[in-house]
Amino acid sequence: MVDTHCHLDFAPFNYHEVEYLKRAAERGVTTIINPGTGLIESERAVALARKFPNVYAAVGIHPTSAKGFDITMAETFRGLAEREKVVAIGEVGLDYYQLERRPDEVPSAREQQLVFEQFCSLAVDLHLPVIVHARGAYEDALAIVEGYIKSVPFIFHSFDGNASQAAAILEVGAYIGLNNMISYPKNEELRQIVKELPLDRILLETDSPFLPPQERRGEHAEPADCANVAEIIAEIRNITVPIVERSTNNAVKTVFQIEV
Repeated sequence: MVDTHCHLDFAPFNYHEVEYLKRAAERGVTTIINPGTGLIESERAVALARKFPNVYAAVGIHPTSAKGFDITMAETFRGLAEREKVVAIGEVGLDYYQLERRPDEVPSAREQQLVFEQFCSLAVDLHLPVIVHARGAYEDALAIVEGYIKSVPFIFHSFDGNASQAAAILEVGAYIGLNNMISYPKNEELRQIVKELPLDRILLETDSPFLPPQERRGEHAEPADCANVAEIIAEIRNITVPIVERSTNNAVKTVFQIEV
């Protein structure tokens, strides 16, 4: 199976990647996509993809870090996106949740939107899918995505929205990334949504080192925990884990154009 969103360049993984990749493989997680959250992180993601055969990179800038984005940075990201084993643009998007809490630090909604649009245009130019971060901003993110989705696939990673937002994402033709948030007791509504989602529009992820399984709250997540996500989805939908794995692997092949 594939962890489509893991920050392998973050602590505690850096310098211990071999150990964590081995643990992941032992649980059947054979492929990892590492999105960038800024220029330095994107460069690290590309370097890790070059180093490990089963690791792929995405390049982008997190919306909370998009202040000061300019044409020079845009050209640098274009160069990175053209590197071998870069399979997506991301993570990029909108984060109004953090904007409300840190308005002096986080770019304004309009600044975030403009940067998101630039990355969407880059994705179309390079025929790459887009990994979307949309926290507290599903409606505005969808409005932007609608202008580009006929050209490239979009994935709304770490979905935590409501049923109408999930329906809107599916209606435009995008995919939904699910992680261990579906194991948290407070997320019963999310589990009900998972029960109804088309299986072929689901992608597995961990968002490691964030969002560990419920039984390890307070610790860090790791790529191996992607197997836990598959198990929970299988339980929610009353199907087997191999069915979840087969469907999500097929979605990965369609979206990212890689063999798994």
